[in-house]
Amino acid sequence: MTQPLDPTKIIEQYLSQIRQQKLLTRQRTIKILDAETHKERLGPFYKQGVTFAQRYVGIDMLLEAFLTDVEEKHWTDVTAQKRPPKRVFLGVSGAGKTYSLLRTCRKTYTLYNTASLIFQEEDRYTQRLIDEIRKLSKVGFETPADRNTAGLCAIIRWITVKWMCLLHLLDCYKDYTPDEFLYSQLNGQSAYYKTCYDACQLLTFGDQDYQQQCETWESVHRIVIKTISEKTRIYTGFGFAFDEAQVLHELFTDLYVRLYCTNS
Repeated sequence: MTQPLDPTKIIEQYLSQIRQQKLLTRQRTIKILDAETHKERLGPFYKQGVTFAQRYVGIDMLLEAFLTDVEEKHWTDVTAQKRPPKRVFLGVSGAGKTYSLLRTCRKTYTLYNTASLIFQEEDRYTQRLIDEIRKLSKVGFETPADRNTAGLCAIIRWITVKWMCLLHLLDCYKDYTPDEFLYSQLNGQSAYYKTCYDACQLLTFGDQDYQQQCETWESVHRIVIKTISEKTRIYTGFGFAFDEAQVLHELFTDLYVRLYCTNS
């Protein structure tokens, strides 16, 4: 039996890799479209006196003044009562699901990810998870359970590394806000998180099997979240949001890995 790894050692070594990357520029506000560009983009939908954020993620993000028909459904995972409720935004294209999701993300520190492959700018951090799972799908596992565990381990590590990035940002920037963290994950800045993830992937920790790795990363995740809570004095939980999560389901229906995330 391989000896368990020290989670605190893993955290320190991963943070060391993250600290060596070029620090993400602090972005306190989102640029606002000037009136002429605003009018040109919205055409007949233009409304004088209404300002819109400068984003590059499709027309649905610009129709902020008309978001009145978004259906919101709240549900709880009855198979895991201790997990927090999920919030699902349902609606046709352009109804404002992404906007409503982002508005919700501003309430606390939230990992925002999108798997959209059409209108929105590519989320490079999400693409790294897709690449990782694709690699695993080609590995010959002895049992389906081993394959599930390997996939779950990859997901937990992927989530935790981004939380470590937030931990680093909190250390570097005084009063780093949930808004700033959300902004840092939009409009092309996901490349920073991908760079940090790639640097962390260079680290190896012995020859633990996937079950042991999964247990180790669950411990790492708990410690990182606890540390962030202590730094921010937020103890009621943080968010995890996934826009266009159905894309991952369509890509990996054969992997049997359940994604505990917000679907929109």
